[in-house]
Amino acid sequence: MSDQIPPSSKNKRTAHRPKGVDFWRKHVQQWLNSGFSQTQYCRENKLSIGSFGHWKIKLVGPDDDTPPVRKKPLLLPVRIERKTPPWPHAFLDGYEGFLQADAFSGYQGLYESGNIIEVACVAHCRRKFYEASRATKDNSRAHYALLQISKIYQVEWACKDMKDDQRKIYRVGHAKPILDNFKTWAED
Repeated sequence: MSDQIPPSSKNKRTAHRPKGVDFWRKHVQQWLNSGFSQTQYCRENKLSIGSFGHWKIKLVGPDDDTPPVRKKPLLLPVRIERKTPPWPHAFLDGYEGFLQADAFSGYQGLYESGNIIEVACVAHCRRKFYEASRATKDNSRAHYALLQISKIYQVEWACKDMKDDQRKIYRVGHAKPILDNFKTWAED
């Protein structure tokens, strides 16, 4: 009996081998600069949307802005079958910190006290500007917004391997000025 893998089964194993970090790093970087949504990029490059999303989070990392009552952000994925306004209030009773949630109107009352701070998602913001940019080919406000968001993603990419305290310092020095300018521009 031979310890070697027969050529036919060896080819099958190689064909389904998981893609490595370098493969996904290249695709995440290309996506950041592409102007496409994740779904569009994955479809055009024949990539699994789920795998891409996993590697994007793994490589770029979650945001390090932490709630004041915790050392690390609490990530609690919750699926609500029937959304009714009392449910989020009861579930989050006594919670203080940041909340990133979908656009369900039942969450709005949570932010009124100031104990819970709504955290917006840059990807969703970017998608709206991307859709607007597709509607016009000229050098529009949407194109400018996409450029600024791309700069924010580049900062995130540059600091992805840093330790938490280093990443925070880097973000304050590099991303904060971009975000401040972006906010001023958006409010004009």
